[in-house]
Amino acid sequence: MLEVCHEQIIDEINNSSFLAIMADETTDVAAKSQMAVILRYVRDGEPVERFWNYLVPERGDPDTLSNTILSVLDPLVQNSPNKLISQSYDGASVMSGQHAGVQALIKKQYPCAHYVHCYAHPLNLVISKAASTNRQQRNIDPTRVKDAIDNFESNIIQVQNNIDNIISEASNIISYEPPENKRHRPWISALEV
Repeated sequence: MLEVCHEQIIDEINNSSFLAIMADETTDVAAKSQMAVILRYVRDGEPVERFWNYLVPERGDPDTLSNTILSVLDPLVQNSPNKLISQSYDGASVMSGQHAGVQALIKKQYPCAHYVHCYAHPLNLVISKAASTNRQQRNIDPTRVKDAIDNFESNIIQVQNNIDNIISEASNIISYEPPENKRHRPWISALEV
């Protein structure tokens, strides 16, 4: 079933101009590292967010984590490296480090892949912590959940500004000159979405 979903997502990505990736690495109750990978792109003029997979990195160092992410990205965008315009992770230095973090290593291969801090991470931490506590502590503190949601909502404007900047930069990199031949005009209008 996952294979069928992946085929559909790959088809949608192939028909999209840009791709963004979001990954969040966490440790499960068995102390095993897991990474959730989400892909974002535009389909029929609407933004789409798709779960890709849970991956299990062997270690938590930047090289291993970036290679794990690249194992997803390379088959999807290797032929058009400028297609990947954004990467989002939590603020941990292993992920967000400017020189040797995962985002820097990914950006070496995909220069248009700007790093955007993932503001959903605090909410994820609150919910994860609440779900992992014992039965007597399962009552979620509504104040902490509300604070996490408020923090997430307050950062939406900053995220939107970052996305606008990335799109603006990508538009400057990718240019298109329409052909003079008028018989190609119907195809041009399809490209100018």
